Amino acid sequence: MSSGSTSTKDIINKWGGNKRRSSAASSDSGTPKSPTRFAGLMNQKRASGDAGMVARRASWDEQKAAPGMLGGFWNKFTKGG
Repeated sequence: MSSGSTSTKDIINKWGGNKRRSSAASSDSGTPKSPTRFAGLMNQKRASGDAGMVARRASWDEQKAAPGMLGGFWNKFTKGG
């Protein structure tokens, strides 16, 4: 060890521990600047009454593969049937 005492604060400052990266997505308060950043995803998740979204969900359900043997056993066990 060296004869001088080094505090944790000095070590953090030496290695840049107090530096923060700037981000276009958040302001100084940490809240998003643009609430519409994920508007498409939120619309897809929340717009259940939209006719287009209902048709898309039906299409996705048709495309979903049937569960295999293990998945079938699990569904029967958990859902009963």
